[in-house]
Amino acid sequence: MGRSVAELKTMLGEERARRVLGERPAPAASPAPAGMNRTEAAYSRRLDRMRSAGEILAWRYEALTFRLGHRCNYTPDFLVISPTEVQIHEVKGGFVREDGLIKWKLAAERHPEFRFFLCRLVKQQWSIEEYKGGR
Repeated sequence: MGRSVAELKTMLGEERARRVLGERPAPAASPAPAGMNRTEAAYSRRLDRMRSAGEILAWRYEALTFRLGHRCNYTPDFLVISPTEVQIHEVKGGFVREDGLIKWKLAAERHPEFRFFLCRLVKQQWSIEEYKGGR
């Protein structure tokens, strides 16, 4: 009398039973790049879905740094390439420091060749606001 797959997994353990049965493990979700916090990791998953849907071509985490002044730099969270433009996405959770917003706005003022977005996670929903300042 043969054993069920569930019984084999119980007896041998999940990993060993997979090897015996010739099963492949389920693919793991792609890990977030090192240095990301949970909110940034959640946004990277959103960007992955947008890329799969063809809405964007690519994205990079902390790919560039803007020099705003002497010993004053701003590194946005995401550089996003759409079919028609290059965008900068700054991701924030519940708390936003004023100096971070000032740097984001200053970079947007000085670099009109990019579109700048502030992406906030509020009550598990993304609120996305484009900076329209000096334009």
